Amino acid sequence: YAKAIDMAYLYLGDANPENREAIVEETSICVLQNGAHVNVDTDAQGRIVGIEFFNASELLPESELVRAEKWGDK
Repeated sequence: YAKAIDMAYLYLGDANPENREAIVEETSICVLQNGAHVNVDTDAQGRIVGIEFFNASELLPESELVRAEKWGDK
């Protein structure tokens, strides 16, 4: 979670956070009135490798964002 830009990213499976080149398609699947939205990233085989949450504080519990922010600082 990046608090400064209110964006969280959920890596799925064996997705490598350092390898953004593996993502070949980004699809916006949900846009809400409050500006929050979710993108799904897929690889060349069409597998979902990650989910981006924009305006994450509008979508996700604060307790999870705090945990994610601390994990991201490591």
